[in-house]
Amino acid sequence: LPFSIVLILCLLVASASAQGYEALSDASDIARVVSQATSEVLVATDVLRSEEVAEALREALVVRGVAVFILAPRATSEENASYIAGLAYAGANVRLSDIGGSFLIVDRRYTVAGPLIGSLGELAGEAPTVVVDDPTYAAQFVEGFRQSFEAAQAYTPIGR
Repeated sequence: LPFSIVLILCLLVASASAQGYEALSDASDIARVVSQATSEVLVATDVLRSEEVAEALREALVVRGVAVFILAPRATSEENASYIAGLAYAGANVRLSDIGGSFLIVDRRYTVAGPLIGSLGELAGEAPTVVVDDPTYAAQFVEGFRQSFEAAQAYTPIGR
């Protein structure tokens, strides 16, 4: 299984026992978590369609100088409904890779996983999107993200 599928399954199963677990109800909850970033946000998503989450990432990147790393599949990186290309123009480091789910890690402390991050937002009632506030928990997944990111193809948006 791709790293991200395994990660999401682990997150959803283990999050119930992790300290600092919270279910998120909409994109504004995810944006709130991103707005707390001070150093780094790692994002793996099949597509980023939430304007609110994209704006929180752009603000973290441009206004606060937070490093933003995004893993996305080639098919959706140029999709009109996705904000990935715009974030790349703003300075996010974007790489292309086959991924099977959506998650983000903020400052190696907050881990967010679930359908609200990517294209599966319409399934949010069927599967929870959760945030886990636990640096030890997040650390389990940062290395896997880094390995996937380093192996992925660099992305340059059209016209850049």
